[in-house]
Amino acid sequence: MYETTETEQVEGASQCATPTDDAIGRRGFLAAAGLVGAGVAAGPVAGKAGPAAQTSEAPTVTVTPAEAAIDPGGTTTVDVGLTKAPDGLSGFDLEVTVETAVARVVDAGLGEAFADALVQDVETADGTARLAAAKSIGDGATDLDVGYVEIEGVEAGETTAEIEIVRLEDGDGTVVESSVESATLTVGDGDPADGGSETTAGSDDGIPGFGPSAAVIGAAGWIAYALGKRGDRSGRSE
Repeated sequence: MYETTETEQVEGASQCATPTDDAIGRRGFLAAAGLVGAGVAAGPVAGKAGPAAQTSEAPTVTVTPAEAAIDPGGTTTVDVGLTKAPDGLSGFDLEVTVETAVARVVDAGLGEAFADALVQDVETADGTARLAAAKSIGDGATDLDVGYVEIEGVEAGETTAEIEIVRLEDGDGTVVESSVESATLTVGDGDPADGGSETTAGSDDGIPGFGPSAAVIGAAGWIAYALGKRGDRSGRSE
């Protein structure tokens, strides 16, 4: 009689533990990674984002300081934060931009709360910094440190560090309507800063999500999206 060896048993167990391409396998993988709860049902199909969250406690993506002045060649760092997450947070994708004739982005990074996120992406170009991460944050969190962007002065003038919310989702994977602040940067003898401004933002453009909807596409799908964004930028820069 043929006897199964210990090596074959281990290999068989490994194959059984490998996440499959179906929603259940991916949900199990994401649950193990801490991105979604093991009992959460799969959300909308990829590319079919749910409705934006409706809440009286709309959060604000902040930029501090609201005003800064540096010389050409000098640098300053602006911190990006989130005032509150009343319904939790499952992920974000933000872009910070400046006018390259006046200043440029030289460095960026995620805040301490997201440094251990399984899915994260930080990119910098002359005029843009991208901060993205997928991590489960509990309901009611406040004063979240999203990340930072270091900016260097290029020529005398004035520019605004503006934030675009590419994606911001609550703990259930629902797109969050939120406000964004901006910061004014004066380089050299530029005009005095007028202070930061605030606008309303909330994107629901079919970008793969971070919450329960991610159980359908899996972490690999989100990473593929992130790599695609990077490839698009590389193509534009050539």
